[in-house]
Amino acid sequence: MFEFSAGTQYIFKVSIDGVTYLVSFSERNQFGNSVFLTSNAKVAEKIRQTSMFKRGAIKETTAETPEEEPVEAISILDPKQTKKGEDDNVKEFANITLAREWLCKTFGVKKSAIRYPGQVAKCAKEHKIEIKYTEE
Repeated sequence: MFEFSAGTQYIFKVSIDGVTYLVSFSERNQFGNSVFLTSNAKVAEKIRQTSMFKRGAIKETTAETPEEEPVEAISILDPKQTKKGEDDNVKEFANITLAREWLCKTFGVKKSAIRYPGQVAKCAKEHKIEIKYTEE
C-alpha cells in the first residue's frame, strides 16, 4: 500500500497505458493533512513524477513493512466487520471521518447533513447500523 500526504486537497488525473486514473486526496484530517492511498505501484510512480511531488507539496508517507509479514490490503471506505458471528449491522471504523465517508457512499447521504458526531450516529441508527470505533 502506498500512502501520500499533502497540506491541501489535490485532485488530478494520471494516465497509465492509455487508462486514466483519478488521484483524489481526502479532506484534511485533524493533523491538517490530506491523504491518498493506493495499492497500484504504477499510480504511485506517476504521483512521484508530478511537479507537486518534486517540489515537496506531496510527500510519500508509506510505512516500510518487512517482507516476511503479509500485508492485507483494505479499502478505507469499507468498514471492517466485527468478529464473525456478531450482528452484520455493526460496522467498525478507525475514526469518525471514515464512518462519515462510508455512510455517504453507501446510503447516498449528503456530507453536509452529517457534520458532527451526533449526526453521524443518528444517520447510522436511521439505517439500522451500529458504528464502533477501533482504538489504536
